[in-house]
Amino acid sequence: NMFLYYPEVLPKTVFCDPQVVLTKVTELVQYQHELRDNLEGNVAVSSNLVKFRDRGLLSVELLREFPKHYREGLFTAQDLVQLLVSRGAVAMIGEGEYLMPALLRHLDPTQVSENLQGGASLMIRFTHGYIPSGLFCC
Repeated sequence: NMFLYYPEVLPKTVFCDPQVVLTKVTELVQYQHELRDNLEGNVAVSSNLVKFRDRGLLSVELLREFPKHYREGLFTAQDLVQLLVSRGAVAMIGEGEYLMPALLRHLDPTQVSENLQGGASLMIRFTHGYIPSGLFCC
């Protein structure tokens, strides 16, 4: 058996089944793809879901909508955010708002060249000292 323990982030939680963490992330990716697939439908979605679907932005409030595996006092949506931030899977970009780069859409090379403006540069600075995994993959 394999156990996951992150004492610096969740000192009172030991994952006896690592699949729980993987399942939570998979759940998010699958749901985002479902939202994108149903983009043409006239389904009303909240602003949190629009940010999630279009920009890969998460909040604890949004994560609470995926209650499977959460156990109050043992593992909560807030705990999941702390764990994902500590592992570099998400980055805090505002008060209670997190970017999950793995959820960003990939552009094909023609889309990149169409949107590229000559002489334009982009500077991204992360104040926490590391680049979230999946953000830059060249």
